[in-house]
Formats: sequence, C-alpha cells, structure tokens
Amino acid sequence: LSLHDALPILDCTKMEFRHVPLNWGDYQLVIMNTNKKRGLVDSKFNERKGECDAALEAIRAHKPLQALALGTEADLELIEDDVLRRRARHVITENLRVLAFMEALKRGNSKQIAEIITASHESLRYDFEVTGLELDTMVAIARKQKGCLASRMTGAGFGGCAIALVATAEVPAFKEAVAKEYEARSEERRVGKECL
Repeated sequence: LSLHDALPILDCTKMEFRHVPLNWGDYQLVIMNTNKKRGLVDSKFNERKGECDAALEAIRAHKPLQALALGTEADLELIEDDVLRRRARHVITENLRVLAFMEALKRGNSKQIAEIITASHESLRYDFEVTGLELDTMVAIARKQKGCLASRMTGAGFGGCAIALVATAEVPAFKEAVAKEYEARSEERRVGKECL
C-alpha cells in the first residue's frame, strides 16, 4: 500500500503501526484552515495532558491500566471528578471510534464514516473542550454545504485546521462557499470587537 491509499494506525503503547486501506468512495477529504494560530505551550494542551494523567491514576487506584486509551467505558465509573471523567470519556471513546472507523473504511460504509467523524468532533468539543469558536464555526459551515458528508476539527485543537468529507463533484463549490462564509463570519467578529 502507498501512503496515498492507506491510513496508518498507531499504537503508542507498543510503538507499532499498520496501514488501513482508504475507501472514501465518491468523496474527497478536504482540509480547511481556520487561520487561528495556536501555541500548544500557551494553550490548554498541557492542562489536558495533566487531566488525562490524573484520570488514569484515578482508574489505577482500582485496577491496573497501562494507558488511558486502553480503558473501557465501564472504567469511567471509577473516576469521581466530573471533568476528569469527561476527559477520559473522550480518550476512551475516541480510541473505540478509531477502531470502528477502520472497519467502516474497509467496507466503504459512508453513513457510518459520517457518524463517527461527527461524534468525534462533538466529543472533542464537549468532553475534551479543545475546539473553540473558529473550529466550531468552520465545521458548522462545512456541514451545511451540499455534498458534505461530515466534518470535524483535526490536530491538537484550539485553532488550526478542520477536515471535511465532500462529494467529489461538489468539492469546487464547497471550497468556495466555505471560504466565503468563514471569511464573512470572521469579519463580523472583528468588526464587533472593534465596536466594543
């Protein structure tokens, strides 16, 4: 498999990876830049890492667990703190979504692919709280465009990029419409701030 037609799946606990064939069907992956710069040191990235470490320790107080991503949804009941439980829920369910996504890709199941991508963004938004206004705005704009199967943020969050799966025939119109509406929304926010 070439890197162009396969997705690497990484297991950091074993430092192993494998490729999964991509099967987007009649869709293309579009990368969208919010143009919001982020500095991981200045953002809450390190805070999230600390919260995940604390969540893992809360589970380890009851059972051995090598890594938070290897936990189960039942393990969430072992975490008393609501914030830590939500952080852990994102990590654990996101890992399960990756496995489901691999299977959906193998089968070319576009409906399931869309559901997983959407659920991932919502988890990043509400449980992990790493999206932000710009990413949520861009994802919402993308989702309402003709031919958009699904959209979500990508990367570490707090700015940066989002992705969308878009029907191949609609990609040119999609790119133009998203850029235009996102730029208009950004200008409205800028003008609004200047008027304060």
